[in-house]
Amino acid sequence: MTNLHDELHDFMLKAVADYKVDGVIYVRMKYCEIWGGESVFFEDKFKDANIPMLTLEREEIMTSSGQLAVRAEAFIEMIEGGER
Repeated sequence: MTNLHDELHDFMLKAVADYKVDGVIYVRMKYCEIWGGESVFFEDKFKDANIPMLTLEREEIMTSSGQLAVRAEAFIEMIEGGER
C-alpha cells in the first residue's frame, strides 16, 4: 500500500484516457493516514497532464454531504465552461 504513487497515477491516467473523462474528482477520507497525502501528489501530476482535478475530503459519517455535492457540481460547471 505504500510507494505505489507512480503505478496508481499511471492507472488513473489510463482510466482517464480509456473513458475520455473531462476531469477527476478525488475523494479522500478525513483522518486516513495511509492515503492522506496522495491528493497533493496527484494534483501536481494531473495539472502537468492538463487534467482538471478536484480534491474533496469527507468524514466517515458524511455529515458534509451537501457541501461536497455543491463543490462537485461547481467543478463540473467549471469544466463544462471550458475553464482549466
